[in-house]
Amino acid sequence: AFFSPPENLGITVEYLNPSFLIKKPSGGHRLVTAFADVGRYSKPQPSLLPDVDSILRTIAKWKYIIVSDLTSAFYQIPLAKGSMKYCGVATPFRGVRVYTRSAMGMPGSETALEELMCRILSDCLEDGIAAKLADDLYCGADSPEELLINWKRILDALQKCNIKLSPSKTIICPRSTTILGWIWTQGCLSASTHRIATMSSCPPPDTVRGLRSFIGAYKVLGRVLPQCAHIIAPLESAIAGQQSCDKIKWSDTLSQQFKYQADIQHLAGSANVSSDFASRNAPECNEPKCQICNFISTTEDSVVRSTSVQDVHHLPRLPFTTRSAWIQIQSECPELRRTHAHLKQGTRPSKKLTNVKDVKRYLNSLSIAKDGLLVVRRTDPLSPSTELIVVPRSVLDGLVTALHIKLDHPSKHQLQPVMRRNFFTLDMPAAIARVSDTCHTCASLKKLPPQVVQHSTEEPPKVVGVSFAADVLKRCKQTIIVVRETTTSFTATSIIHDRTRKPTHFVKLE
Repeated sequence: AFFSPPENLGITVEYLNPSFLIKKPSGGHRLVTAFADVGRYSKPQPSLLPDVDSILRTIAKWKYIIVSDLTSAFYQIPLAKGSMKYCGVATPFRGVRVYTRSAMGMPGSETALEELMCRILSDCLEDGIAAKLADDLYCGADSPEELLINWKRILDALQKCNIKLSPSKTIICPRSTTILGWIWTQGCLSASTHRIATMSSCPPPDTVRGLRSFIGAYKVLGRVLPQCAHIIAPLESAIAGQQSCDKIKWSDTLSQQFKYQADIQHLAGSANVSSDFASRNAPECNEPKCQICNFISTTEDSVVRSTSVQDVHHLPRLPFTTRSAWIQIQSECPELRRTHAHLKQGTRPSKKLTNVKDVKRYLNSLSIAKDGLLVVRRTDPLSPSTELIVVPRSVLDGLVTALHIKLDHPSKHQLQPVMRRNFFTLDMPAAIARVSDTCHTCASLKKLPPQVVQHSTEEPPKVVGVSFAADVLKRCKQTIIVVRETTTSFTATSIIHDRTRKPTHFVKLE
């Protein structure tokens, strides 16, 4: 177990470390423990950590590779009993617990893991058949037969020390894979297209600090760029001896040196299939700004509507659900931009801030999809999970109004489940009620309340016992007749035992 009660280990906890849960962008939560105060008094074991350059040089020469990852790498390292008393954690319901294994962020955990892996895989590392960085493990060779032998040596070494690998993160003989931000393809390393595309579209910076950042990013690609130092030299000479806040005066020569030409092969389209198949099975276009689809829908619009299988099974596509358009809309909302940054970095807003109420509510439910869209994952019983699009407050009323008109003015209760099927927003019922109440069409079709009954007065009677008011009450399965004289308010009651007789026969005024 990673946690254990201190009394089971025979120790007394001397310090408690703050812990909290952070929501992962892909779903689930991560337990984070801050060992900052303990780290000030600890002395980690010295060790030589591997660098990225040496690992890339080792991996680049392999033609076949296996990529794997250690399962809970730090948790596989036992913690000394003398150190457990300083690694206490206060749980919400189980009291105080202590770490019995090393954890990520614990002082000296990375050097302990490096020393452990060096002891286990020392022969494999010396022969050049393995490479490691933290909990990432790589095995390679020049042929599949050699790769099998090398991989068996690594597995035998790990099995002797009871070190586990993650099956879901183990990839055997991929044609191409991303390693440390670089693309490995059968013995060849190339730069990621995302990095090249970012640099190719980067505008000339205005300050010296921005140009230095560009030069640093350019030098990272020096492994795959011939004559990198020769190309960068004019830019470095132009900012030599200047302050970071100084402005850059761009000349024609300097602008020409700044341009970084990169040819990127990009094939657009949701389905790249052969021409003969695509001509018969065209993919559905969901872009609302597509001019071809708008032209076809305008020219072929008729009073006779077409019916599809989705309409028969009551599965039509709800309008305004294009994900690419919502990504741009979400980026214009300050609250959603801040929520996206917190989810991506795994942080939370400060407790001292009072104007981030919506951000805190978003962080409790939102997650980031694969395409970068903020969504809320909903799982219904016996149904596949769906991703609800998060709608900002600024466009909520417009979206509800458009759907209210598009769906032929449904009621509040009818529109609410339709929106919750595809969208998520804060205070959705209030927005739907606000739009429905201000709709002129819905207001004209509302039923008018019944007319108020007019009450009149009359002169009181001149003699007592002339005017009476009577009524029949039913309570607790009993029928009671009540008679009241209008002048004196004298009231008489009687229980009716026989309902077939007239109730006036049961009351006698004395």
